[in-house]
Amino acid sequence: MPADVDEAAARFRSLTDGKHLLLLLDNARDAAQVRPLLPASPTCRVLITARRTLTSLDAVAHLRLGAMAEDEMLALLGRLVGEERVTAEPWAARAIARLCGGLPLAIGIAAARLIARPGLPLRVLADRLAVEDHRLSELQADDRAVRACFMVSYRGLDAEDSRMFRLLGLLGGADISVTAAAALAGRPEEQTAVLLDRLADVQLLEAREADRYRMHDLLRLFARERAEQEDGEDDRAQAARRARLLRNP
Repeated sequence: MPADVDEAAARFRSLTDGKHLLLLLDNARDAAQVRPLLPASPTCRVLITARRTLTSLDAVAHLRLGAMAEDEMLALLGRLVGEERVTAEPWAARAIARLCGGLPLAIGIAAARLIARPGLPLRVLADRLAVEDHRLSELQADDRAVRACFMVSYRGLDAEDSRMFRLLGLLGGADISVTAAAALAGRPEEQTAVLLDRLADVQLLEAREADRYRMHDLLRLFARERAEQEDGEDDRAQAARRARLLRNP
């Protein structure tokens, strides 16, 4: 196999030419990482999963996977832990599904906790998840953790992006406008819009309308944790005051 990337890519395209192949490229970093692995033959198809939208790739159909609906999460929980446990405690099961925020990873971890302890009532886990300060710690089992998944994307941010992300965790609501985010960060609106778009590109924020964004509840808890661990007390206090002014102008 050639050591040079361009030569290796050419060799790969030659070997796959005319073959009927489906390639899965899982958790791609960016478009540059993907391009050498794309076969040129029209008889091949490629399925790519990525944390960011790879918009610069040509002839690609983009499918954005949003959060699962609460009923879908409830059905998944029933398949994983057994319908009898879910039907025995329907309120608690629905609370667990809701608190997992539509993330399949979160409901899978919650199910793993319940499978490991068959005698644990669902209401006990639901009560633990209801405590915001403990929720991310509860959503970990063995080598899987929601917090660790978020950390992969967070570590790829530069200093300004990560600061903006942490500040958003101080807001109580999920939705925020560019104007409010700029006031919270003490930055011009034009610069703030760029920061918010970059966070949306890596799935740490969801772009809604033209100037509004939404942060997932679990991501908000993660952002708040990072602020407590990385930002000084004075910085957090000043940002908290700005956040209070946003809620009570």
